[in-house]
Amino acid sequence: MIDQIKKLNRGVAIFFVIIVIVSIYVAVTIYDQKSDMPEIKATCQDFLDTTSKYSLLPTDYQTGEEAIPDDVYSDYLSEMDDAILAYYIDDDSYQSYAKTQYESILDQQKAGDSYILLDLSYDIKNYDSISFYNDLVTVTFTTQVTGTYLQNEYGVWNEATFSENGSSTITLAPEGGKWKIEYANICFPSIGMSADEVSSQNITYSY
Repeated sequence: MIDQIKKLNRGVAIFFVIIVIVSIYVAVTIYDQKSDMPEIKATCQDFLDTTSKYSLLPTDYQTGEEAIPDDVYSDYLSEMDDAILAYYIDDDSYQSYAKTQYESILDQQKAGDSYILLDLSYDIKNYDSISFYNDLVTVTFTTQVTGTYLQNEYGVWNEATFSENGSSTITLAPEGGKWKIEYANICFPSIGMSADEVSSQNITYSY
């Protein structure tokens, strides 16, 4: 009987030790996640600011009247790649796909037959969810997208403005002591799009 009581006491003690260890682990994890929140949010906004800047052609070629020379355009793309891909994890598969998506925005404007952005800004209005899973964090937020653009209407460039709200998602992973982007699906303004395209206007910057 005494042996059974001792075994029971040992079992209860082990149970409480496990509970304490798990509680400490959960508390530390929650603390770490909360302490990372400012950096995660700042990274998302900084990324949006950088992509906004490089969604525009160089100022001298935003009129629609002068085509950007190939050598100038190539240098600008290199500058853009360095600035934007610095936010990404060091993985060619992610960066290569993201680079293609960024450049397609500029390619469409360079063609000179649809629209040319004059100004673009993203304002995060609300963080809808911030979810941690293993080493990843997925941030979903509502953005207000505003700006000015030139619309090519039968060969005539007319200036217009836009202001839209949309949902965006960014997934980040820790790398080198910083939070780096693995995936980004950013709400892009519906300018220059048909009615069918507007419903799928988000630009995916990675897998």
